[in-house]
Amino acid sequence: MFLTHASPAGRTFLDREQYLPKAWIEDRARCNRAGVPEEQVMATKPALAAEMIERAPDAGIQAEWATGDAVYGQHAGLRRRLEARGLHYVMAVTMNQRVIAPAPGSFGAEGRADELFAALDGRSWHTRTAGTGTKGERLYAWARIRINGPTETGEHWLLARRSLKDPTDLAYFICFTPENVTLIEMARAAGARWAIEETFQTSKGETGLDHYQVRQYTGGTGTSRSPCSPTPSSASSAQKRGALPGLRAAGKALTARNQAPHHTNRLAPTTRPPPR
Repeated sequence: MFLTHASPAGRTFLDREQYLPKAWIEDRARCNRAGVPEEQVMATKPALAAEMIERAPDAGIQAEWATGDAVYGQHAGLRRRLEARGLHYVMAVTMNQRVIAPAPGSFGAEGRADELFAALDGRSWHTRTAGTGTKGERLYAWARIRINGPTETGEHWLLARRSLKDPTDLAYFICFTPENVTLIEMARAAGARWAIEETFQTSKGETGLDHYQVRQYTGGTGTSRSPCSPTPSSASSAQKRGALPGLRAAGKALTARNQAPHHTNRLAPTTRPPPR
């Protein structure tokens, strides 16, 4: 798994973790052949993503937004850890994600994401850009619904993106945002996930990342790294030298791949296969 950082000035791989599935951890003979240490324990992808994202601010890399796909968005534990750090997020979720929305005369009513948005009328949808792509502005229809959650440091929303050409093509996001956030800010944060895909395409063409393989556990951990993936400490040093853009408190994001808004810096975890 890789963590990616993006900003208006560019994007880069920032950190990495080796995900090992349960079948690997339980097969000690296989782990020994691959150099997996005895103390290695099973960790889920969201848990590894949280560790990488938390290491970034500890190393001096700051961002306002974190983004990621549904592998990460549906994990409440990851979301709570980001909130505890004061890091706002726009994370993809599946259509059957259940949330509690405010309701008159009660603490709230539980519902599925797709059903809640299907109940909205046409006036709730607004055309906004998710950022600039190779063919211009990426325009979609967007709607949002406030949902219940701790409000000490921000607001909680459910966000939906709908294709202008195919109204049945929808995507859903669970969000923790600053107060008084605008819909356009949320749309740009959600659209920033594409930056990680662009980063991988660039890496394939420039450094042969599509030929990158890890045969031994030690080849993907410790002092050995992908040439595109600096450690958080080296990224922090690079930032001080000017190799990475200076980050401001607003308009930055971290994203997890399985990516931050236009004018946003973000970190993104992404998955690579385990060593063979």
